[in-house]
Amino acid sequence: VNLCKIPPNKTSLLEDWGSFVFTDENTYIMKILDNIKTVVMEKKRSVLLISNSIVKGKEFYDILVKEYKENVMQYFTDDDKKTIEKILDEQKIIVATNIAGRGTDIKISEKLERNGGLHVIVTFLPINQRIEDQNYGRAGRKGQKGSHILIMLYENEFGHLEKDQLNVDNIKKI
Repeated sequence: VNLCKIPPNKTSLLEDWGSFVFTDENTYIMKILDNIKTVVMEKKRSVLLISNSIVKGKEFYDILVKEYKENVMQYFTDDDKKTIEKILDEQKIIVATNIAGRGTDIKISEKLERNGGLHVIVTFLPINQRIEDQNYGRAGRKGQKGSHILIMLYENEFGHLEKDQLNVDNIKKI
């Protein structure tokens, strides 16, 4: 069957902040925390952090809630859907799993849009391009501004990355 890619109705203003692979878990976590600090505190934007499991997501949630307190929300199951029902204002952090990447419509405030929109951090290598695109697609929707970054570990609870997974031009192995 022949396929063709149909472009979206509105041009995306999504910025790609790159992809990073870390061999050390502490450095990996520090890169994620530094990225969040830059986005939330300096740029006055909000972050959607997507992890590959509820266990890993809760680890990030526990770390972030110590510093950002009530500005941190979780979205791991359908029961957490209330997290994204309100309009997202600036300086908020949503820690989620792939559930947030599948058709979730996160509405952002006008102030957040003026500050640069939602920033998506994916903390693992998605199994295919469609899932990666879905995750990144939570930001920059409907012609809004937004950005995304991929920060992952070379070795994680599911094993290690294969050589062919690292043959992407814009991935920096650190």
